[in-house]
Amino acid sequence: MNCIIFVDSLSPPSSYFSHFYVPCFHHQNSCKRGNNSFGRNDNTHPEVIKTSTVSSFLSSSASNDNNLDIQVTEKNNEKKAYKIRDAKYGELGDVAKIIVDAFYDSNILLRPLYLLKELDRLQSNFAYPGDPNHFMYVAVSTSSNEIIAFVDIDGRRLPSSYLVEEENNPNPPRPYLSDLTVSTKWRRQGIASDLIKKCESISQNMWNSKYMYLRVESKNEAAINMYTKTLGYSRKPHLYFGVKDTTMLLYRDLTLPRSNEDDSSGKPENVASSGISSSSDPALDYVV
Repeated sequence: MNCIIFVDSLSPPSSYFSHFYVPCFHHQNSCKRGNNSFGRNDNTHPEVIKTSTVSSFLSSSASNDNNLDIQVTEKNNEKKAYKIRDAKYGELGDVAKIIVDAFYDSNILLRPLYLLKELDRLQSNFAYPGDPNHFMYVAVSTSSNEIIAFVDIDGRRLPSSYLVEEENNPNPPRPYLSDLTVSTKWRRQGIASDLIKKCESISQNMWNSKYMYLRVESKNEAAINMYTKTLGYSRKPHLYFGVKDTTMLLYRDLTLPRSNEDDSSGKPENVASSGISSSSDPALDYVV
């Protein structure tokens, strides 16, 4: 009997697995992001097209954009430049790597699965150009064009089917900041602070929102201190968050100035924020 073997040309070669392996920090049940809607911003809408494929992940490449505002930070008299701009669909593979490095374990066999899982989630929820109520931003190194940070700010109104009793509603209020992540070697340089302020500006000036919301792990004291003491956020009591899960809902009144506005730049990455020592300095935030 003749046997014909079909080889999937999209299957990643063995070098793909070793290439993506980077040790990561501690986790909870393999992924600190939780399951179902907990730990994710997966509120997809009919107008969002889901096109998750392995080929798009492996072949995607970020195009250059020369018309971007450059933000420069200084640390130890060493200048480091980066740009903050809208994320592009072809860059979501790089964003997935940063997220997996920050929030998943270092299992070399499962890492490709983690990457594809995050890529699928990001693509499903992508903020397409023209949507005035949802934005994804990346920070890009001006010297290497490397994606070094990411954040999602969602101002879309929840569908009526999502509007249930608070104790049964795992959907945070809007505008909602999520997936704030900074690449390891770029932390402690104020990038996260700039991304947060960018989202606050969009929430206040474009959407006329008085508040902006985010979530953080209740045990993540470093991140909580950063948000409450440095960035002016407060805890908002909720019948679901912190009761039926382990997160804490935070918010900030955007109409009030920060008490330490002049010296807050650069501080968010000076603390560890996943319950690990500051020397480990894991991802800035567990908000999703």
